[in-house]
Amino acid sequence: MTYAVGHGVPKDDWQAINWLGMAAEQDNLGAEYFLGLLYASSGGGPVDNAKAAKWFEKAAMRSDTRAQYRLGLLYTLGRGVPKDATEAAKWFRRAADERADQLSFYGRLYDHGLAIPEDFDNDKTAKLYREAIDRGRVDVLRELGDVFEVGLGVPPDLVAAADLYRKAASRGNAAAQFKLGRMYSRGTGVPFNQAKAFECYRKAADQGHPGAEDALKQLGGQ
Repeated sequence: MTYAVGHGVPKDDWQAINWLGMAAEQDNLGAEYFLGLLYASSGGGPVDNAKAAKWFEKAAMRSDTRAQYRLGLLYTLGRGVPKDATEAAKWFRRAADERADQLSFYGRLYDHGLAIPEDFDNDKTAKLYREAIDRGRVDVLRELGDVFEVGLGVPPDLVAAADLYRKAASRGNAAAQFKLGRMYSRGTGVPFNQAKAFECYRKAADQGHPGAEDALKQLGGQ
């Protein structure tokens, strides 16, 4: 993932695809998932959801809950695979069954009307949310914020992303505090507000979030 995130080298999505592809062909589970992620989010070129679905499915079959979730989204929206709510529900359920913190993802999807099997209703949605909250898994709110901010499998929605980050940040999630601060500093999804950006970055820095201190320094230099 070094080339994908630009860690120590210039960011180069094509190189990332090349190296991840070689690892994925050797059955590296993490590479299969991240290769699917790059294809789903363009990988430096046109989005190729068919290839994304291929690699997500390989990882999903090996119980990678992240890939199961992404594959469910592709089936929900009919991207790279035929639109199939039943197939989507199958992968969402597998993700929810295998990892407890997928519950709030699951509930959020149905709230947005992305996939609604006949046997799933609003009472069930509420139950999933309560279970996720009871387990204290607020990190999934931040993760879902990522989905809407970048547009992974759903249309980008910066306002929805900011709302999810805000909810997670208010519950003490450092990553959400940092990302909400970044949105305030850029005026994306929320009105530009340097004071609120500083407040969010400070909260994240106090929890040891990597990058928050640098963000504070950058704000101070503006």
